[in-house]
Amino acid sequence: MPAPVFTAKRDPKLRARILSERTLSYEGGSELAPADRPHHVRAGSGLAWSGEKIFVIQDDADYIAVIDGAAGGGAAGFRLRSPSGGKDKAGGHLQLEAVLSARDWRGDFILAFGSGSSASRRGIARVRLGGGDTELGVVETPKFYQGLEEIAEFATTTLNIEGVALLPKAMDGRDGVRLFHRANGKARGDGQRLNATVDIRLDALLGYLDRCKRDPASTLGTDFSNVRRYDLDEIGGVPFTFTDAATLEDGRIVYIACAERSEDADVDGECLGTCLGVIDPDGSARYSVVVERDGSPSLRKAEGIAVTSDKSAFIVIDPEDAEKPSTLCTVELSGV
Repeated sequence: MPAPVFTAKRDPKLRARILSERTLSYEGGSELAPADRPHHVRAGSGLAWSGEKIFVIQDDADYIAVIDGAAGGGAAGFRLRSPSGGKDKAGGHLQLEAVLSARDWRGDFILAFGSGSSASRRGIARVRLGGGDTELGVVETPKFYQGLEEIAEFATTTLNIEGVALLPKAMDGRDGVRLFHRANGKARGDGQRLNATVDIRLDALLGYLDRCKRDPASTLGTDFSNVRRYDLDEIGGVPFTFTDAATLEDGRIVYIACAERSEDADVDGECLGTCLGVIDPDGSARYSVVVERDGSPSLRKAEGIAVTSDKSAFIVIDPEDAEKPSTLCTVELSGV
């Protein structure tokens, strides 16, 4: 059977308004910082909330930023390690685009995913920062991304993983992972540029990561399932496309999507608007345009989201100028 297509409906009862914001700079200034670390959080691309900490991944820096969500203040920067350096041939940085937090017998951890849009962006980072149990490694996972790319109804355009969400106890009573493909690249297959999601069991993915640490050519050894495609509506003739997602306590998914005028997944364009939506377990979706504090539609590109409840969330804004810091915004939600 072909994968179902869901159309997101604008919901007047759903609202998302930016209440406050702060720019993200690293603690302690730059005098003692490593030479390759930017002075600020550069090109924030994803958020995850773990314990009292907010983790920010970046698509143009080899660092992960950690913020004390309760205390505020600056960010601590931790360098990620990759066996091959994780670099583009042109000298670019790690391209991590999606992140989630989870827990196993060792404690809390996060998983951060490369976009998969090129061979150098096909790695997964597992990060732990517990006392005496620090892990900051990026694992090369080519068969994982090859498997995603081979699902024609998922990779409807150039593969571009931009969001990920945990599915608690949703797959045969075990935790699952839902990946969000952003359809902002060149069309493949039947020519339809549709956003899409697909699921995989978390324990199977973690087992695969452990095998890839020894041999990057290891097979995935499990199947992806539950492909769903999405028409997220449009604004000004430009379609909304997924940029991140997060899970509510009741298992529903909150996503953000941007209408970005660009035909290439690796080239930024003008942002005509950002929306925040909710996906129910049956796949149906509804959304609202994100507005600024004065009520005007936000024209800023939101790249990451972490929800604290059905009333509040954080989003990270990727600035147009890469030399400027990313912005962390608190968003008031209603009607979720």
